Amino acid sequence: MAQTSDAEYPLRTAENASSKQVSAGDTFCRECFEILARRSNGRARLHRDVLELVECGKRCKFCRYLCDAFGEDFFQGIKSEYEDDKMSYALMSIKIESIGENKIVERLELRVNIEQSYWKQLGWRLFIALGNAARSLPRAIWSSPVPSDFPARVPTLLFWLRECLEQHPKCRNTLSPESPLAARVLEVRSEHGQTLLRLLPTDDLDLHKAPYLVLSHCWGGIAIPSKTTCDKVKSYQNSIALDALPKTFRDAVAITEALQIRYLWIDSLCIIQDDAADWERESAKMASIFRGATLTISASSASNSEEGCGIDNLLAPATQFFVSERKPDQPPSFAIRDGKHGNYELEMRHLIWDAPVHKRAWIFQEKILSRRILHATHKQFVWQCATHVETEDGLDHEEMKGGAWEILGSHVPEHTVGTKPLKQDHDIRARWWNWCKSYMNRSLTCSSDHYAAFAGVTDLYREMTGDEPILGLWRRYLQFHLGWGVYPTDDWQPLQETRQPSWTWMTFPHGSVRPWLYDIEWKAIAATYSDPIASAHPGSDTPASSPLRYQAEIIDIDVRWTGAPLVSSPASGTLKIHGLLHRLTLPRDRFGGSLTLDPDVQGRIERGSESAVFALFSFWKEGELIPDPPAVHTVYLVIESTGAGELEYRRVGRMVGWVRLPPGTEMQDAFPGTYRTITLV
Repeated sequence: MAQTSDAEYPLRTAENASSKQVSAGDTFCRECFEILARRSNGRARLHRDVLELVECGKRCKFCRYLCDAFGEDFFQGIKSEYEDDKMSYALMSIKIESIGENKIVERLELRVNIEQSYWKQLGWRLFIALGNAARSLPRAIWSSPVPSDFPARVPTLLFWLRECLEQHPKCRNTLSPESPLAARVLEVRSEHGQTLLRLLPTDDLDLHKAPYLVLSHCWGGIAIPSKTTCDKVKSYQNSIALDALPKTFRDAVAITEALQIRYLWIDSLCIIQDDAADWERESAKMASIFRGATLTISASSASNSEEGCGIDNLLAPATQFFVSERKPDQPPSFAIRDGKHGNYELEMRHLIWDAPVHKRAWIFQEKILSRRILHATHKQFVWQCATHVETEDGLDHEEMKGGAWEILGSHVPEHTVGTKPLKQDHDIRARWWNWCKSYMNRSLTCSSDHYAAFAGVTDLYREMTGDEPILGLWRRYLQFHLGWGVYPTDDWQPLQETRQPSWTWMTFPHGSVRPWLYDIEWKAIAATYSDPIASAHPGSDTPASSPLRYQAEIIDIDVRWTGAPLVSSPASGTLKIHGLLHRLTLPRDRFGGSLTLDPDVQGRIERGSESAVFALFSFWKEGELIPDPPAVHTVYLVIESTGAGELEYRRVGRMVGWVRLPPGTEMQDAFPGTYRTITLV
């Protein structure tokens, strides 16, 4: 069998890779080289049969690697079972995943099948290989010949942070310099090889200029004896014993020190836990604290504060193939490791999305508000910023354009922050309702935190849009936002008290419902109106190009809080709204209209019964089939009188009705009812 010399077909790793040669003096056989040198996808037979493959493995480093992957017992079994003339063979499939600008293969997937015939497969293995043009090859996870510990992995973290700070304009700090930040941070210092920690008041520290990290983590229902309380503040300002902290906190300190950052913010250490006034002040700053941070460390795999950030775990090494020199136009060197069957990128996203931290309501806003997130999992680090997302092994690296990564809640288009409200702002309106649904889908230990845990997201949205928050809804286009609906979850329990106010989804207990909004054509609405929508009676000056034909008018809003706005629960909330009030029979099925009764009134109000309804808005919609005439769709609130005053109502549901308009029909016929100004409580 022909053998090639290393001088003839040189392969080597990237410049600074710390990998070792598999075996000094070994060569690659011509069959291996011809397959690995391919620039296109395809399949090729590797040697005449497996006996020849095993024999070649005594000299060829890659053949030996494949033999080791299947194991000696596997080949011995084949040899004893089959005759030489029926001996199985190795068939290698190559799928090139990435090619660099210099047309050198950066990443490829190899599948090796051991077959006796096309119809009989005896075994297979999947491998992932990186060429030396690959961005992640110099990282320890690929280049180290031994398992990688945390110090070996730190250069990857430093590279990510430096790259983002220097090259990612989307990730810039958009926080106003007047925004209040944390009253205290942890100072991390090193003296004589020892890490020192203390609680530092920020009276003389400008956190808008001083880099700091924040920790996002699950408390996990276990006690944290080291949390800051009134009696510990003074001693903590002198020093905090590292060994007294839970594992997750100690790991966060280690990451902070490794990234050469001096300050770290951890909620239970930087907020005085038994001081209600301090807790309310600092929780109100949550949006600013996370937005202003240089980086958020997410202890993603830890279900409590003792499970850590995974920095003690060793990463299994890849196998490196290289020689001392390389000729022009020759294939690059590479490193290889076992692959996995299925969609690797989707698997990694589920690793993050299904992590404990993404089940907690408080942590939702922490991810929304962060410019950069280091997901510390027990398998590997994952970097996420407003520009891109990348796993430590580099096998998932893509720009942040939406999709599965965006559902982590992270990041909004950078041009919407710190600017005037956009005329075409339909995307951000839809994003708000996605946030609401995701927030209510997460667990919350303390029900009284329902408003505070969402306040940071609300504050960010207010800054992005210039809009005014109205208890989970928004002043601009409020008549459209009022058309929300909810579905009860498996955790739904009958309410002991009447919801006040009834017109917002936020007065449902956290996690008991899933909010959603009627499929509104935000694009058409936002393109037509640059200012808050004014009242438009049927036949008024609504532009003909707009699908809108009617909208109610908000007259007055009165929301009062039990404490600080946004972070406390509402004491009361009333809306005065002018529009069409009507009584009609509620539809029994979808053919009579779409009816969604709120869960807290189901069983008390029946389909087919007569009820008062209030029209929020109407829009024109062409018929879906050619013979169908156009129709006017109207979104109503289903309401009932409180009995406390004339025209005072409580919301009990939402309905969508439609009226088809055959030729000759007047538009006015689509709008039954009488104009009234009602009060919603």
